Amino acid sequence: MEKQDFDSMDSDQQWKTLSTHLADLKDSVRSRMGVLPQIAALSATLVVVATLNKSLVPLSEIEARVLLSLFLWLIPLTLHMYVYDLSTSERRGIKSIEKFLGHNISEEISKNQSILSKIIAYGPKIVIGIFYVVIFYLTLKIWACV
Repeated sequence: MEKQDFDSMDSDQQWKTLSTHLADLKDSVRSRMGVLPQIAALSATLVVVATLNKSLVPLSEIEARVLLSLFLWLIPLTLHMYVYDLSTSERRGIKSIEKFLGHNISEEISKNQSILSKIIAYGPKIVIGIFYVVIFYLTLKIWACV
């Protein structure tokens, strides 16, 4: 649908069209949110099975360290990809809505946010940064004994 087609609709039809796009945006964000806990749970399970039970999976000390290090790095990398994907979906949804409305709503949204809301919006990126630091430290500790 082009901008002129959207403009030719009455306000009720415009709202229905925008509501459809908003619902799609919300559904995509929610469905992606459900994947992260599954990835984290599978990673934790694999770490426990592969490194802590030598009779089930016989691994040398070096192999166990490599696997543990890889699975540890999987956590922040997964979070990083997840937050990037959510941000990209949000930007696409806003651009789609802006195309229909014909003006920039990002600035309006930004003006109406409190400072606390802006800080909270950066929360996932801050948490990922902390995860990277912790995982880097743990990786150094894993390999310090070699």
